[in-house]
Amino acid sequence: MQTLGRFLLLAFLVACSSNPDGSNPDIGADADLSGPLDEGQNSCEVQPTLASLETSYFKTSCAFSSCHAGANAKGGLDLSPGASHAGMVNIAASLPPGRILVIPNDPENSYLYEKVTASPPSAGDLMPLGSPEPVDPDCRIKMLRQWIEDGAQNN
Repeated sequence: MQTLGRFLLLAFLVACSSNPDGSNPDIGADADLSGPLDEGQNSCEVQPTLASLETSYFKTSCAFSSCHAGANAKGGLDLSPGASHAGMVNIAASLPPGRILVIPNDPENSYLYEKVTASPPSAGDLMPLGSPEPVDPDCRIKMLRQWIEDGAQNN
């Protein structure tokens, strides 16, 4: 999905900055367009701490009033800042029975990790809802995994 987005942005930039004859003085025929569009695009702003995950991952992808925030959070999982740790670490998932949302030091058996990485997960849909594939595996999902591997501390 990132490749498609990169391609569409590049196509837009080329179309908007080309000469009347269709050529573009800034992009040579031998340009490598497979990499990031700029140096900063590969940087990950998320850290493997709960505080960082809450503000840079959950808040932007999960903790909405219609999803995983507040008293009416789907599946009883409130990922709002300050509420997420108590609601997911060593806590049973509402579905499927017998699954634990976050098992410290064990991302492979943590149902929350499965819900954002497996397509499809063992129950329900890949999260965030409507995603055809895992979202941001090289940053947000990687930092979630690291946080779980590091013991899923409340920090």
